[in-house]
Amino acid sequence: MGCSNLSSSKPTDTKESATIQLKEKDIQEIRLDSAGKDSHSKSTTDNEEITKAIKTAIETGTPKEISLDKQTKDSIHTNMTVTLKDDSKEQYFVLINDKNEITIAKDTDKKHTQGILLNNKDSKLIDKFFTNKNSLD
Repeated sequence: MGCSNLSSSKPTDTKESATIQLKEKDIQEIRLDSAGKDSHSKSTTDNEEITKAIKTAIETGTPKEISLDKQTKDSIHTNMTVTLKDDSKEQYFVLINDKNEITIAKDTDKKHTQGILLNNKDSKLIDKFFTNKNSLD
């Protein structure tokens, strides 16, 4: 009788690949640009604490299906560009509703996207970064 070597390789969950994936060690900078037509504010951070807070908030947030209709696109608060250490960039948008709930979603040309609704405690940690952007030029 021989020993059997059982190895199961599970395919990755397809739902996981649809959500936002940020790896803290790979982030070089996070830049926010106001999506408002009359507003030209922007904010950039390479601050590790803020970067870590945003990454944690995304990891612990609640997945949320978002319809990318005209109403949603018109209510985008901020465009977020994440620059990784290899100089590649990922585009996201930030929605902030009237309850100050923050949702981050991958920018796409599709009709729907998977976003992340940040938990209240995480929203408060990074709220100033998203809502009180100052020009850093």
